[in-house]
Amino acid sequence: MDIAGIAEYLGVTRQRVYQLAPTPDFPTPVDETSSREWDPAEIEAWAERAWWDTKPWRGRPSPHRP
Repeated sequence: MDIAGIAEYLGVTRQRVYQLAPTPDFPTPVDETSSREWDPAEIEAWAERAWWDTKPWRGRPSPHRP
């Protein structure tokens, strides 16, 4: 998952993801040399633990429907 994918998943801007990425509790990139790709499962687990419902506007995304 890249920055744009994380931003879309969290419902924030890419700039906000760039602010979150260096924080200690945010998952580390899959390839630490490029720091541009994250494991989607790790991002989802982090969001469950540290993002969703921590503010009234941080609701979980709707399930994807084809």
